[in-house]
Amino acid sequence: MRNNILSLCALVFSCISLCIGCTNNNDDSNTSDKTNAVYYWRTTLECDSIERDFLKANEVNRAYVRFFDIVVDESPIAIDAVVPNATLQIKDTLPVKVIVPTIYITPEAIDNMQSNEDVWAEKIVKRIYNMCSYNEIDEPKELQLDCDWTMRTQQTFFALCIAVKKELQKRNPEALLSATIRLHQLKTPVPPVDYGVLMLYNTGSFENPKEFNSIISVENIKPYLKYLGGYSLRLDYAYPIFSWNLVYNRDNHFKGLINSSYDLPDNILTHISENNYEIAKDTIINNVYLYKGDVIRKEGAPFKTIMDVKNLVEQYSDKKPRNIILYQLDKKNISNYSSDEFKQIYK
Repeated sequence: MRNNILSLCALVFSCISLCIGCTNNNDDSNTSDKTNAVYYWRTTLECDSIERDFLKANEVNRAYVRFFDIVVDESPIAIDAVVPNATLQIKDTLPVKVIVPTIYITPEAIDNMQSNEDVWAEKIVKRIYNMCSYNEIDEPKELQLDCDWTMRTQQTFFALCIAVKKELQKRNPEALLSATIRLHQLKTPVPPVDYGVLMLYNTGSFENPKEFNSIISVENIKPYLKYLGGYSLRLDYAYPIFSWNLVYNRDNHFKGLINSSYDLPDNILTHISENNYEIAKDTIINNVYLYKGDVIRKEGAPFKTIMDVKNLVEQYSDKKPRNIILYQLDKKNISNYSSDEFKQIYK
């Protein structure tokens, strides 16, 4: 009996998603809202002059800002199974017209929300509105949920989307809900949201020591693009402009990630092949212990690769996105590209 009910629910969610997706593809009401956009994915909102100049020069008028994460509460005295975490500290303003509060939900957290989606939808929307009110930010006209759901957790995530949209419309009947879409999710039913943002980054396995670039590569992305033309949900596209350093021990096991904002002293690195370097002596960087013999793989998002992927996406889909989004706004990331390159990515 329970299995039959679950099957029926899944069918209902799929039908709702399909209807929403078809509606969005034929809806040109937002064509005048086409704009350049960025993600802001830090724990403190502070915008320096380099970042402000970038936003102005590229006419960026929309920012998807991570407000908080939702994670499993592993405390022995936990009251709720999941809790908000890493809440954004807002110390500054972003010079953009639209801020879209974005919430990252871990796979474990979405798993623990089953049967309580309505409760969590209310908490999420209330927390966002309270943060906006306290920090004198305009009431949001849109929210975005970022979750790497799978077929097993799809039903829970879809139910959460429906509940969040319902809570939003209580406050603003015209409010929108969007969701990030991973490449593997192009093969699954569309979520019941107004539109999706296809993440064209983190496309490979950073745990695989033989991967050349886990951030972005044509080889990792191309196999999924065959599903793009038939995907019924309207999509915007997000491209990476970040870099990082991945650490592996002598046995090729992944140890950790060092953000590119932390400089790696040249005197501790020995170049061994392509983008791989061996640690020459023991040290600690960003709380990651590096031992002699460990290997670091430096990864980034080369302009040529971004454009190759962008051209491929345009070949596989004749639907133009409303937003081109760069992940993420940071002066270190901005310094890796020229003004002309940014204009071509946003074009």
